[in-house]
Amino acid sequence: MPTVEIARNSEKSVLAPAITEVVTVIGDTILGAPENELRAHAAQLARRTELTALAVSFEDGAFHSASAWIDIADTVVVEALADHFAGAGNSR
Repeated sequence: MPTVEIARNSEKSVLAPAITEVVTVIGDTILGAPENELRAHAAQLARRTELTALAVSFEDGAFHSASAWIDIADTVVVEALADHFAGAGNSR
């Protein structure tokens, strides 16, 4: 997976990097970027870290960062969480 070099800055900093895509993985459900390659990278990272939920950020197609803090303000993410814990994970 290609990566991008970053320097840690405040989120509000002018120097903060520009994240162009966020892919959220919840179980077997993959939400976000339409590019299959980014979705595959995010899914692989979630499997290898053995996390149920993972938000993976990309900058111009290169890995930027990953976080277990998913966006629960997004109704699609909330629905995927509900589906997962009800036993119905899938790819959207």
